[in-house]
Amino acid sequence: MNTSQIFTGTIRRCTEHEVHSIFSLSTYIDGQCIGCDGIGSVHIDSEIYKENAVLIKLQNGDYVDLESLDSILDYIRIYQSYSYGLRGLMMSSFQPNHVGELFVDDTSLKPYYGDEQASKHVSVYQLKKRVEASK
Repeated sequence: MNTSQIFTGTIRRCTEHEVHSIFSLSTYIDGQCIGCDGIGSVHIDSEIYKENAVLIKLQNGDYVDLESLDSILDYIRIYQSYSYGLRGLMMSSFQPNHVGELFVDDTSLKPYYGDEQASKHVSVYQLKKRVEASK
């Protein structure tokens, strides 16, 4: 993978997710919902789950915590950028959808590698060894 895909950042866990709907309208045809509109807001609270996590950004924009990768199958899926099968490992940097969901705080993201090492290739194995050595 490219070194520009590696970041450090904070992982947060959603502790409260309340939808406050002022108005909603759904359109149904033959019992099938074909459109929904609504006005309202979502109140979200979260707590820090993990700080300074090493994160790998996938092509679909989601992130995977390096420490959560522990099998060769996980490594292969990362290299092939398959999101299928990584559902439990992937986190978005958008709002969470439910209480307990982990997500990446996008304001905390910083590149792991400096400019001098940008656009080089690194394997997950090499990255794990580097992170473990720096602890």
